[in-house]
Amino acid sequence: MSPSKLESLPNEILIELFEKHINGIDIIRSFRFQLNKRIDSIILGCRRFKFDFIKCYKTDFCFSMGLLPAYVDKVEQLALSEQNSPGQIHAFLASEYLSPFASFTGLRKLYMNIITDTVEPTILTQAFESLTKTNLRALSIVINGTESLRSFDSIIPKLFRMQTLKQLSIISNSTMERIDWQSLADYSSNIKYLTLKGVNCDFENARYIFQCASGLKYVDLTLEANRYRRYYTAKEPKIQQVIQMSKLQTMILKINGDTTSLRDSINSMFQLTPFLRRLEVRIDNSSFDVTIWENLVETNLTKLIYFTLQYNSFYLKDGDEENILEIIKIPFWMERKDFNIILKKHAGENKSSNDQYYLGSLENSSADDLRMFAEKWYVLPKRQEKNIRFHPANQITNVTISKSLAESYNPNNVENLILALMQNIDLNNVENLIINQIDDTIFALMQERIAFSHIKHLDISAVRNTTKYLSNILPSMINLRSIKMTGSALNILKSASLPSFPKLTFIDLAMDKYPFSKDHANTLSTVFPNVEHLRVTPLNLSDVPILNTYFPKLHSLTFLSNGNESNDDYKKKKFDYDLRRIVTFLFHRKAEWITIWLDQDVYKDDIWEKCESGQIFNLNTNQSRYNNPYSYYNNDDDY
Repeated sequence: MSPSKLESLPNEILIELFEKHINGIDIIRSFRFQLNKRIDSIILGCRRFKFDFIKCYKTDFCFSMGLLPAYVDKVEQLALSEQNSPGQIHAFLASEYLSPFASFTGLRKLYMNIITDTVEPTILTQAFESLTKTNLRALSIVINGTESLRSFDSIIPKLFRMQTLKQLSIISNSTMERIDWQSLADYSSNIKYLTLKGVNCDFENARYIFQCASGLKYVDLTLEANRYRRYYTAKEPKIQQVIQMSKLQTMILKINGDTTSLRDSINSMFQLTPFLRRLEVRIDNSSFDVTIWENLVETNLTKLIYFTLQYNSFYLKDGDEENILEIIKIPFWMERKDFNIILKKHAGENKSSNDQYYLGSLENSSADDLRMFAEKWYVLPKRQEKNIRFHPANQITNVTISKSLAESYNPNNVENLILALMQNIDLNNVENLIINQIDDTIFALMQERIAFSHIKHLDISAVRNTTKYLSNILPSMINLRSIKMTGSALNILKSASLPSFPKLTFIDLAMDKYPFSKDHANTLSTVFPNVEHLRVTPLNLSDVPILNTYFPKLHSLTFLSNGNESNDDYKKKKFDYDLRRIVTFLFHRKAEWITIWLDQDVYKDDIWEKCESGQIFNLNTNQSRYNNPYSYYNNDDDY
């Protein structure tokens, strides 16, 4: 029996594949204009396509941009991202054939991961204004950077007015503070699922949201104390009698502030949500007092079947041990198997705030989870059942392993409270693991508690001389997607008989003090053959072309620029502008780091041969082009 060919499939199945299962980029690259009239006619007859440009090769992006206008009215799903592909969104929005979004008459679902520093504010504003004229049903926006946030401050209330929009998610790493939530009181929204993170919203603002979107079924909010009310003090409150949120069944709250002082506000909110079935509350830097929540839940949320109360950055104080032990005995928690408390101590404040190498891989994670990895966990009450469907330990996906963790498990300290509380916790869903310390005790604990096969992102950049441990751990991480390590860890790859990791696409060697070399590339490519993103420091720029030999699938490169970082915002922006005038590639600079979106033309660019190592990227260079009085440069308002 001869093997089946794609062409042997009936038209109906091919249409189903093209419309629902194959990325539009692959369709037009692989099937269009291949001298097959039948396939061409089927593609032309399709009514909808999805184009996913996340982690897209620059060559594929440029090719698709040339043909996409022919399909613009058939694009149903669209995903754009500048993570590891800087300039992508700017190039897309600046296209005279694709902008604004109003031309996408069939667009129903849109995802955008934006680096605001690389997109001109006017283009961004026009794009989001045009969105309000579409029939979009689902919109997800991830915002990185501090530039042009005013564009979002003004557009967010307008998004609520879109009558077709059912799902809205906005996640920002910088707080948007000037949103006029009061304006929502004059409109009605059909949004059913809402996520707002990094967006200033207090309890009073939440009432405006509820008043506008009374049909909400799911809401994930970060709520603050009323500290930003000064921006709209001139306006009279428009809060009317808000009806009960009868359809709201799931609420996730992250509360910044003292919950004791906010008790009345929280109580007022819960009075509007009596039909909640699932509630997750996360509190940062607050005193440990669960009685408030016991009273609020018993008074207002009688239909609640799942409740998790999580305290972050937890510090045990005098008397807290007794309170914790008493909680185990309280019927409110013991009699409901899906009522739990999580106490998390983090491995240093904002451990990765300046080094979010995994941001591109964790685009749907909340910002605080990205920065704050759990070092210790306390789950209360201690239950004997290990197969609880919604056990809170299953929510712990980001973990840091350190010496303090091993000390907590010291069997000689039988009175250690942590030992008593954690002895039945298995971390089966950990995907992101940082190992800062490892010894025999920690190694045994990791083997017992952590499912290595689930690990996707590994950071071993802080450990030294651990060949015997890591050579045993790494082979089990069959689903590894990214790794962060030092050059010294390359010895592990050389000495140990490690299997190939075909799923790994991201390598971060940013902590290494030695220049990235041909030997590094050879070693890494043997074990990690499918690398797409590489982060190194320092880098001899004349060696950039050799990367194409060892990493044929590489499409982004991040490296440390030479010279000290300038604190002058004007100089930084002028440097970016002038650099874009003399190079052909697209790039993004964050502090002293340069990220380049690669293609074959980049490797052929003679700029790598002309410049000395890092010279062109030196902010402090005295070359005349940076001091050229005739060099055009936009001011802050136009850039």
